[in-house]
Amino acid sequence: MNLAHFLARTARTHPERPAILHGTELVRTYGGFAERAARLARTLREEYGLRPGDRAALFMTNHPAYYSVFQFVIVRYESFSSLPSGVEC
Repeated sequence: MNLAHFLARTARTHPERPAILHGTELVRTYGGFAERAARLARTLREEYGLRPGDRAALFMTNHPAYYSVFQFVIVRYESFSSLPSGVEC
């Protein structure tokens, strides 16, 4: 079992439980987290043509939205690469 399986199982069995907090503020439940990742998957597939085996890089600040992207990538592609936001390109 990997992290993606754990997150998917928790979203199915306990969708109402808090998954992401920003300080004391609830950002997403496990169910909301899974729904957000699924919407992102649809958008990247339908609007940008991203398919399993394609490569993409994540370049964003450390923010709660980062985790939805992370979950989507590990569930769909089983690998993940990110670039630190302070790097000049």
